[in-house]
Amino acid sequence: GMTGSSTTAKAAKWMTYKQLGEALSVSQSALERLVARGMPHLKINRMVRFDIEAVQRWLERQQGR
Repeated sequence: GMTGSSTTAKAAKWMTYKQLGEALSVSQSALERLVARGMPHLKINRMVRFDIEAVQRWLERQQGR
């Protein structure tokens, strides 16, 4: 059957600044400020990638302060 929809979302787990910004409706400069404040990210070579689930959990914790 066509049960590939959930795995495709997982495949796109590591997002670029552009993809994360589009998903969250946030500018790249705002994302860079959040990264400087400790938002979860992964550095691969010189590229930065984001796990949107970890980012959303982190943002929820920030709002709780």
